[in-house]
Amino acid sequence: MAMTASAEYTIEDFQTKLFWKRPDQGYYDVDVGLPSGTGDGTTIMSVSDLNNDKLNDLVTIDKAGNTVTVYYFNEDTTKFTETSTFSLPDGYLVENVIPTNSP
Repeated sequence: MAMTASAEYTIEDFQTKLFWKRPDQGYYDVDVGLPSGTGDGTTIMSVSDLNNDKLNDLVTIDKAGNTVTVYYFNEDTTKFTETSTFSLPDGYLVENVIPTNSP
């Protein structure tokens, strides 16, 4: 019997979770430039270095599963920036996103 593990992280998780600062200073909120928590069900499907800058970027899909959005991380601003969005034709849905590094 095969066992699988999965976790779903939404845009809201990145907006509302507290991140560790320093042990003696506690936690603080972090704004990473993603859309504010609208509860629209956007899901992070992939974390990968998509533009070869040695920083993690994000690929998200909307709740309906037919619109994909890519966010690049900008080290200077320490925020994600939306770089492209595309919708699949009617009848097609995104179930998985697998980033690859093709020469």
